[in-house]
Amino acid sequence: MQVKDEANKTKRYFDNVAEYYTWSLGPTDMLESRMQSIGNTASFAGSDSLDETKERYTKGYRKGLDKARELSMKLTTFLRTVKSMKRGYKPQRYAGGNFLLDNYCKGIPEVCNVVSPVESKKFASIILNGTASCGVQPPVMEKRGVAVLALVDILQLHGYRVAVRLAYAVSGHGYYLQHMVNLKAFEQTVEMDRLAFFLSDPSAFRRLQFATMEREKSNVRTKIDIGGSYGTPKEIEKEDIGEKDIYIGCASWHLPAWRDLEDTKKWLVETLRRYGVEFHG
Repeated sequence: MQVKDEANKTKRYFDNVAEYYTWSLGPTDMLESRMQSIGNTASFAGSDSLDETKERYTKGYRKGLDKARELSMKLTTFLRTVKSMKRGYKPQRYAGGNFLLDNYCKGIPEVCNVVSPVESKKFASIILNGTASCGVQPPVMEKRGVAVLALVDILQLHGYRVAVRLAYAVSGHGYYLQHMVNLKAFEQTVEMDRLAFFLSDPSAFRRLQFATMEREKSNVRTKIDIGGSYGTPKEIEKEDIGEKDIYIGCASWHLPAWRDLEDTKKWLVETLRRYGVEFHG
């Protein structure tokens, strides 16, 4: 984990989900009675308890994944006409493997029988700011994550290598706190139901991320009001957003793209076009 500490700012960069999860369950001097990661209701947090959220971390969030695939299927009419990248195999220049005596005697090299996958040269980087104000209902948070998960799924189906990062950012009394987690690297293969947990499960923020914030130093917790409001949602700093990153900002209940299916589909299509996935019809 990398940490940037300044007078009125703390930024933590977690290399992977295991490092983030370990930190969220680490030691703290905060009173348990003030920990909302434990005390929140299911209607607000999206799960009955922190233990249930831990179980979802381990097993994944199948509900979110199923909804993402359903959303992808609703775009099938468009996807059938997408000009996708040519996929397949190419011959190896030099081959190893089994020695074929008959072919050798005929002067046929092994390379004729060996192929290797075509490597994708397309890359897409996605950052989701999972922070949400207390007025945002769990179904809205889930809908945002489902749309992002569907975006990842569609890009991968069309030959893209996709990297996904999850961010949280809040402020309070002039202090700024930001956490970023690498969920998936370009070359990494991850279980989609595990990715669904971090992107679409409301309790990933309102229990697990709250628990992570509760591990901050006492002076940071006081300024951000961790144990109370848990700060005001903020966008992450510009230095952490690349020029070609797809950045989805912190949750706002008034944005229609996360409440209406047709608007969500439009958002997906427009975002995919940025990466050359053209839709026709």
